[in-house]
Parts: sequence; C-alpha cells; structure tokens
Amino acid sequence: MKQRVLTSWVFVPIILLLVYWGGVPLYAGMALLTLVGVQEFGSMLRNRRVQWNMYLNIIAALIFLTLVSWRMDSILIWAILVYIIILFSWGWRNFVHYPEIIFTILGVLYISCGFGLITTIGIHYDSWHYLLLVILNVWITDTGAFLIGSKIGKHKLAPRISPKKTIEGLLGGTICAVIITGIFAAKFLNLEIGYALILVAIISLLGHVGDLLESVVKRWAGVKDSGKFFPGHGGVLDRFDSLLLAAPAAWVLYNIFEVLERLV
Repeated sequence: MKQRVLTSWVFVPIILLLVYWGGVPLYAGMALLTLVGVQEFGSMLRNRRVQWNMYLNIIAALIFLTLVSWRMDSILIWAILVYIIILFSWGWRNFVHYPEIIFTILGVLYISCGFGLITTIGIHYDSWHYLLLVILNVWITDTGAFLIGSKIGKHKLAPRISPKKTIEGLLGGTICAVIITGIFAAKFLNLEIGYALILVAIISLLGHVGDLLESVVKRWAGVKDSGKFFPGHGGVLDRFDSLLLAAPAAWVLYNIFEVLERLV
C-alpha cells in the first residue's frame, strides 16, 4: 500500500500537469504510454506463444497515435491499410495464424488510437477542462467502485473474469462519478445538465467495460498485471484500461452533444 501511495503522489501530478499544458507535452506523455502499453500487450501475447513483431507494431502504434492526435484522418486510413498488409505478409511468411494477426492488429489500434484520442481531446478542444473531466470521471469511478465494493459488495459482477468486482461496486462507482463530474461538466463545459449527466454516466460505464476487457486479456494470457511501469499499481494497461475506452466515447459524445445543442 505504501508503494501504491508513493507512486500516486509522483504520477498523478505529472498527469495533471500534462493535461493542463496540452500540446506537445501531452503528446509526448501519451507517446511514452503508447510505447510501453504496446510492449506490455506484446509481452502478454508472447506469454501465450503468439509470435510478435515488436518493432513493426511499436512503429505502427506511434504513427497511429500521431495521426489521431493531430487529426490526419485521411492519412490514418491509408496507414492502417498499409500496416494490415505488412503484418499479414509478415505473418504469412512466419506461419502465424490469422486470428493471432487480427488480435494483434486490434490490440495495437485500440491502444494507439485510445491514447491518440486522449491527446486529441487535450489539444483540439477549447478548454483543457474536458480532458480533466474524462480523467477525473475514470479515477472517481475506479476509486468509488473499489471502496464501495469492498465494503458492501456481495453480488459478483463477472466472477470468471475479475472475481473481486461486484455489482454494488459498479453502481457505487458510477453514481459517485455522475454526481461529482456531472456538476463539473455543467459548470466548466457549459453543457445542459441533462447532457452533462448522460455524458458522465456513459463515460463511467464504459470505463468499467474497458477495465473488464483488459481483465479478459490478462486472464487469457495468464498474468496478474500487464507490467510494472507503475510500482505498486502494475503496468500502463492496468492503469489506463478504463480510459482507453472512455476517452473515445467521450470524444464521440461531446461532438454529438455540441451538434444537438446547436440544433436546439
């Protein structure tokens, strides 16, 4: 526990500073997390004896991160197509099964585009408060789910995937996040309260889903943690699993709500 607290005291201020600065510092931070996250994903695949081209996948992930971060959508589509062709050609020469190649592609895209959309929110939106909202939502959801679930949790959420998670924890974490970040969204993002509550509720629930998805991969790979990048907390994918799904959802929802507000 002491190690976890010390790590939080070091890394939480760094993350908050990157959110506040935005721009190149935020991009550099997300690039580092992408690099480590893809390495962790590759290590889990290797644990199941899946062949993994580390250099190709890391280079592709950093390219995708950059293109998503700076909104080069047309180039991104071509980059993904080239990556798929190269990876399938490499897999064919090395007798890699097609399902393993597809799983690799999905994992690399999920990690790189997830961090890329975190960067996009921080760079291209009018206020850094929106990215802060998304991160706070995920943190409050995780903390609330842990505290409430450990105190009153009795009904298992997904015992085969993550035995410690409970339905009470899920509901408690989401309610905490909706109340706190809903007020935050209405005040700092100038969203109607109805839109704000829908936004933060969906972000929170998808954060739970992202956490469960990573638990599925870890259980399949037979590992407890994805890595050791954050002492006492595990790897990058352990700490950012919820955010990697919540951030894309936040990006989509915010754009939808902006359009709806203009129409109304």
